[in-house]
Amino acid sequence: RSVAEATPHLAELSSFQLAVVDARLGAAEVVAFTERLARAGVAIVVMSADHAAADGFPYAAPLGKPFDAASLLAACDTAKTRAV
Repeated sequence: RSVAEATPHLAELSSFQLAVVDARLGAAEVVAFTERLARAGVAIVVMSADHAAADGFPYAAPLGKPFDAASLLAACDTAKTRAV
């Protein structure tokens, strides 16, 4: 639900294959958090109702809100191909 809540799990990054993150308008803490995920090789989907917000996450697959299940699955597939 928040970067603060997710941060304690960063020690376990090797167990994560995919993260779905709300851009929250590109807040600095979200950008730093997702950059850390990307460096660890975690595939990332960044969702936002503001389509321009996704531009701040070039290493992530964008997902516009609202979205349906098919769009979410497609974004997850895209994210897996972008993961480092």
